[in-house]
Amino acid sequence: MSAKPSISVVLIVFNGENFLAEAIDSVINQSIEDWELVVTDDGSTDGTSDILRRYQEQLGSKMIICRHPGGQNRGMSAARNLGVAHASSDVVTFLDHDDVLEPEKLHLHLEALKRHPDANYVLSPCLRWFSWNPGLGSDEIQDLGPAGDGMLHSPGLLPKYLHHTASTPIGFTVRTEVLRGIGGFTNVFRSMYEDQVMVAKLSLTTSGVVVDKPLHRYRQHAMSCVRQTFSSGGHFALRRQFLLWLHPYLLEHCPDDHALIKQSQDQFHLLRHERREWRKKRLRDHCNAIRRRLGC
Repeated sequence: MSAKPSISVVLIVFNGENFLAEAIDSVINQSIEDWELVVTDDGSTDGTSDILRRYQEQLGSKMIICRHPGGQNRGMSAARNLGVAHASSDVVTFLDHDDVLEPEKLHLHLEALKRHPDANYVLSPCLRWFSWNPGLGSDEIQDLGPAGDGMLHSPGLLPKYLHHTASTPIGFTVRTEVLRGIGGFTNVFRSMYEDQVMVAKLSLTTSGVVVDKPLHRYRQHAMSCVRQTFSSGGHFALRRQFLLWLHPYLLEHCPDDHALIKQSQDQFHLLRHERREWRKKRLRDHCNAIRRRLGC
C-alpha cells in the first residue's frame, strides 16, 4: 500500500490454527477496504505460520506479520505492543485470533471518531458468542451502560467494570498517537487483565465515545485463556495484580475522586472473600466426588 490506511487492525495469535482463518476473514470482509492487518504471532508452534503465509500471499502489503526475537512467547500485552509498533495508520483496533469482527466494525468506529473529534477512543459492547457451537447456548450482548453515541469523560466506564468485570470493553479502537502516549499496553499483564489495564488508562487520561452496537464477536470456548484461568482459580491472583496496579494509577490521575479510590480498595476485601468461598466450594466438590466414588 502506498497511502496510509485509515485504520490498522492488530491481531494477536498464539497457537490459533483452529480459529485464525475466521478472524482474518472477518477483517477481509469489512465494509471498507482502507485498512491494514498487523498480525503478531506470539510464539505459535502449531499450524499458525502456514495459515499466515497463505493469507500474506493473498493480501500482500495489506498484511504485516511480526514476531518477537527468536519466536518467543511474551504474552498478550507485549504482542499487542509489537503490533502497534508496526502499525502505520493513525487509528488502531484490536482482535484476538479466536474472535470475529462484524462487517461494519471498522466503518462505524471510524465514523464515531470523525463525528467526535475530541474523542480519542471508541467502545462498543461485544457479543458473547456461544452460537458458533450450537451446543453452547444463546448469544449474550454485553451491557456497557451508556447507550447511543455517548461521550465518555474521566473516569469513563471504569467504575462500572471495576465492580462488574464482565462489563470490561474489548476490541476498542483508539488513536495511535494517544495509545503510544500513555505507554501502550502494560507488559507485566501477559494474559488476563491486559484489556482492563488499557481501558483504565484511557478512561482516566482522555475522552472516548460509545457506539451502542455489538460489533465484536467474543467466542466462548473451553480452551480460551479466560476460561482456563477461571477453571484453575488463577484469576484471583491476576485480579489482585490488577488492583495493585490500579490503586497508584488512580492516586496519580484522579486523586480527588475519593469514591473511585474507595471502590478500588473495597475490591480488595471482596476479592479475599470470593477467594475463600471459591476454595470452600472446591473442597466441598472434591469431598462429594470422593463420596460418590465410595458409594456413600
